[in-house]
Amino acid sequence: MDYIVVTVAQASGLDEADDRASLPVAYFEVNTELWKLWDAPTGVRVAGEIGASWTFPNVVVGVVAAARSVELWLINPAEQMRLADIERWAIVEFTTSVEWTDTVAAVAVLAQIDPGGWTRTDVDRVFHAVGWGREEENDESGTAKGGSGTASLHAFRASDYQRRYGYGEFEGMWLTADLPEEVLDLAYSDLLAECVRILGTPSYVGGPKAFATWRRDTTTLTLSRSALLGVEVDLYPTEAKENEEYSNAKWDECWEPSDLWRIRPDRTSSRADLDGMWFPSDRKVTDWESFDRNVQRLFTSLAADMPVLHPHATSIIWVIVSADEQILAAQGWFEATRSRVETKNGDELEFRDFPPGPAAAEEIVKLTQAAVRTVAETPDGLRYYAFAPSTPQALMDFRLGLADSVNR
Repeated sequence: MDYIVVTVAQASGLDEADDRASLPVAYFEVNTELWKLWDAPTGVRVAGEIGASWTFPNVVVGVVAAARSVELWLINPAEQMRLADIERWAIVEFTTSVEWTDTVAAVAVLAQIDPGGWTRTDVDRVFHAVGWGREEENDESGTAKGGSGTASLHAFRASDYQRRYGYGEFEGMWLTADLPEEVLDLAYSDLLAECVRILGTPSYVGGPKAFATWRRDTTTLTLSRSALLGVEVDLYPTEAKENEEYSNAKWDECWEPSDLWRIRPDRTSSRADLDGMWFPSDRKVTDWESFDRNVQRLFTSLAADMPVLHPHATSIIWVIVSADEQILAAQGWFEATRSRVETKNGDELEFRDFPPGPAAAEEIVKLTQAAVRTVAETPDGLRYYAFAPSTPQALMDFRLGLADSVNR
């Protein structure tokens, strides 16, 4: 026998809202009891699914939060090993394919090249180094492009207005690789490892889109992932790009920072890569609608992006309190393998653990949104603090839109 699956909770299909609320609670309750028995899980794979697992000589026990149910798996260790071997072979087959190795080689070129003044000659030199050639430019957009398989490289012309910020003929280059969803995280991890090999630890990582950025004197390289576009690599002139962002932040009331949260993976390293860098401030929210939007976007990104940024971002702890810091509203953490939220129920502190992913974030968001309204009439009555507890990481941004209660 390969495995036995026991459905411990199932969506009724009668009320979608009730189903979304009850399934994570069931997952939490089963996990809590197994933690009491066996301490922390020994793995995050259950057969071919994501979940918490405990491995013993004669059985692997796992809990899976499926789309419409919560399942307890009892797996023959030989079957678990067989599935792991299949997964490993699929990884080897994908990472050694000609199409993918061409993409990795192109990213390696972008990671090491400096387009200088960003003239047409400079950009042609990049296309030549990548080896994909360059098609005729689009007269309307002024975009030069080339590609190989599902990957493509674009160079975007700077407008006359953008030249005032210090751009050359082109404002930057953008490589995308359109990939199936099932290999997206693997592809991203492969490119992240390649960039780290060439450039070292990123200057900072964050979300949304699980980005890793290497900021240098002349150029900045950012690797990110997108459910729509696959993996993306952006290369742009550092000073000109930051000049443009600073101007937009100062004069455009609708401008928002591109990041929701950022971590510096190694705060003990030299800060030369951050010299002269501009840090946009967090715009404070004054109404619940804006606060709810910030919490939704921030927590969804943390739950989805931290697992693929590990080990460069391993954990963030957050706390929201009343303005006088006398009353706890909610607190919790996000990690690569699980997330937690703690709220007050009378004098008792209730905690709930969830698996990684957007579904878990949705429940944490709802619990947090309800909890903060019990201690404040408006977001002005709230304060927060957050930090990255894993040495030597340091939290740079955590954009809730609330006043920071502690300078950390």
